[in-house]
This record gives sequence, C-alpha cells and structure tokens, in this order.
Amino acid sequence: MAAGEQFAWNGCSTPHLRVVLLGGRNSGKSALGNVVLGKEEFVTRERTTCSRRQAVVAGRRVTVVDAPGWWCDFSARDTAELVRREIAGSVFLCPPGPHVFLVVVKASAHFSDKRRRALEDHVGLLGEGAWRHCILVLTGVEGRAQRAEEEAITRLLEKCGRRRHSVIFSGDTVGAQATRLLVKMQQLVSENDNRYFEMDAGLWQMIEEKKSAAEARALRRFVKMREQRALLREEWRRLPAARILLVGAKGSGKSSAANTILGREGSRAPGRTARCAVHQGFAVGREVTVVDTPGWWMNYFAEESAAFDRTEIVRGVSLCPPGPHGILLAVRTDRAFTETYRRAVEEHMELMGRQIWTHVIVLFSIGDWLGDTTIEQYIESEGAPLRWLIEKCRNRYHIFNNKTPGDGFQVGELMGKIEEIVASHGGRHYEAEGGLPGGIICDVTKLPL
Repeated sequence: MAAGEQFAWNGCSTPHLRVVLLGGRNSGKSALGNVVLGKEEFVTRERTTCSRRQAVVAGRRVTVVDAPGWWCDFSARDTAELVRREIAGSVFLCPPGPHVFLVVVKASAHFSDKRRRALEDHVGLLGEGAWRHCILVLTGVEGRAQRAEEEAITRLLEKCGRRRHSVIFSGDTVGAQATRLLVKMQQLVSENDNRYFEMDAGLWQMIEEKKSAAEARALRRFVKMREQRALLREEWRRLPAARILLVGAKGSGKSSAANTILGREGSRAPGRTARCAVHQGFAVGREVTVVDTPGWWMNYFAEESAAFDRTEIVRGVSLCPPGPHGILLAVRTDRAFTETYRRAVEEHMELMGRQIWTHVIVLFSIGDWLGDTTIEQYIESEGAPLRWLIEKCRNRYHIFNNKTPGDGFQVGELMGKIEEIVASHGGRHYEAEGGLPGGIICDVTKLPL
C-alpha cells in the first residue's frame, strides 16, 4: 500500500486500530474499507450481515468492520430488524470496541435533509456517545452541492465534531487520500486519549441470543415447509393453464413479479399500477394469466385507501375467471414489516373475502438484497407481525431474486407451489363465498388482454 509506506503512526499509542464503516446502500463503504486497508479485502455485494477484515498498515494492525447499509431515505424504524441488529452488533466485532466510526455519504448523490435524518437515526442505534468517534467521509465527490445539500451536510458535520474527509476511488491520488484519512483517524484517537467506544456487554449477549433463536426457528420453519410440500406432492397435478392474482402494497414489486413470471425481463420498469391489468403468456410450459392489482400505502388501513383502489383490488378476482389458482401477496424483504403494515395487509386482503388466505402465497421481492441470509432467517428475525402473516398463509412463501430475473428455476418452483395449493383443495381454484364481495360486477368479455 502506497499510503502505508508513507504513513507513520506518530503520537498514536494504540497498537491495534479498530474501525467501523457506517452508511447507506451504495455509499461506497466497502470501497473505502479497501482504501483504509490498502488492498482488496471487501467484496462489493448485497449483505445483511457485517463483514470484518484485517491488515497490517505501516506496521500496525488495523481491523475494519463493514456494517450493512440501509436505504438512504429509510428511517431506522423502516429498516429491516436484522439490519438494525447487525449495525448495533458491529461494535462487538472489533473487541473491546472501535476507535473510529467512518460515516460514509455518497456526495455525488442528492443528500437531502431527509437522508441526513435517516443517517443520524441509524447511527443513533449505537447511542449518542458514538458521535465522539465519528468522521464524515464523502465519497465520489463531483461538482458543487446544492444549497439544501450543503446545509444537510453542514448539520451532519456538526454531529461529527466537524471531522470530515473526501475520497474519489480512481486516479493516482487514492494512496495520498488514504494517508490523509489515516492521519485524521490517528488525530481522533489521540483527541479521545486512545479511548475506544464501548457498549453494554449485555446488549451483545442479547443480540447473540436473538440471532441464535432466530436461526433455530428458521431451520424448523424450513423443515416444516419441506414436509408440507412433500405431503402435497402426493396429490399434485400439473395445471395446463394457471391463473394468478398479484396483490400487495405500493412499491412491493408486484408488476416486476408479473414480468418475471411471464419471462418479460427486458420490459420497461413498470410504473404505478393505477387499475387492474391482465397479462397473458407462457411460463415453464403452460399458459398463464396474471392479474396485477393496484397497491395500497403500507401504513394505510383499508378504510383509508381510496374507494376506487379498494374496488379494483376486489375486481381482480373476477379478471381471471372462474377464479385464481394462486394469489401472490408481494412483500419487500428490504424494509421492516411492522404491526401497522401487518394490519394494513390483513384488512386489504380480506376485502376479497375472509377465506382469501386459503390460496395465498407470500411472495418476497428484492430477494437479492438478503445476500447470504436465507428467507427463513429473515422471516424469523423480522418479528411477530411477519410470522403472523406466514402462519396465516399456512407457511406458504416464495422469494424472487431480482438479480437473476431470467432464472426459470425460481418461476418453476413458484408454479409448483401454486399447483400444490390447488391439490390441497381438491383441484379447486379460489372463489369468494357468495360470489364477489362488495357487490362487484364485471363483464369479463370487455377486459383488455
């Protein structure tokens, strides 16, 4: 490392520097970790867990922990529980505690006051004392920020004790930038009299216990799911044509799922579904009809949704006559599934009839975000509201990986699960009791296909 050859740890008595990287997704945290260590140690990919690497820099051991990122506009309350747990646990992966937190912001992106509050919210998971050990690092600095962005950065800089650094991950100046950052970290350690940041050891024990309990439950859920499927396969029959209804909150990935099922990965990214849309095509050797419905706001209960949206959601059942074989409830993996979200799901789903759950599969979208975390681990980490939903759907769930949309295996597995639902009901599709709820009438001969 060029920086290591030029750098000397003058005035810094700690023999082992410990650093934690904090920041939103795509902020450049992993690349910054490589700059600090002077070599490619961190791989840039989706993770929901911490990654720890070590190297000897200018004769001194340096440990860097890269905490998982969050969506820049999400508050900590909106971030998935397992990510919040990992951020808090990052402190304990460099015992007895980190000397420095590098708070990473992608300066070339729009940094609004909302993003500043979200960042402060996530760093706040560590406690107010963490700010005494923070350096703000702006990555990919390009041009001049707008005034609103300058004000947001200035306020964040105040939280960090006016300690800042800028870095661009290209060109011949990377080594010099690394040297300057090491100097600033050394100065911060000296200012804190070589003290590191400490958290209550009881918190670490609680985090580990929660993680272990979630992993044990995840294994039991996976085994239960496999056993259920094995029993249903005895009655399984291949459907020559399948009818699928897609429902879910706004931005949950319904329309993208429809494209994936029908093999339309090259299609333009869909906008908001304002009214029901019927799509037809072929999937894994069978005719498929997919009905996409308008979504609801995640924190809106049914009575708060527009009457037109409620009517369209209910109408979706009639658009794949005589009824859907499977109903896919889209849920994003990258955000918290709160009790409010759960109640909103329950109320909107039951607009189509209280028996709707008999044919529902929870379809988790943005599966690539989980990285090496299994969907069962996500379910069990997220908490009681999501577990309630999975149990309501009789432990039926599936996950789509957005990074491999052309993967026929994930669509084939989904079709198999839909056919297993049909088999469990003696070959019957879903049909609302007494016809369509709410008196919805639809002339299917006039539907756009």
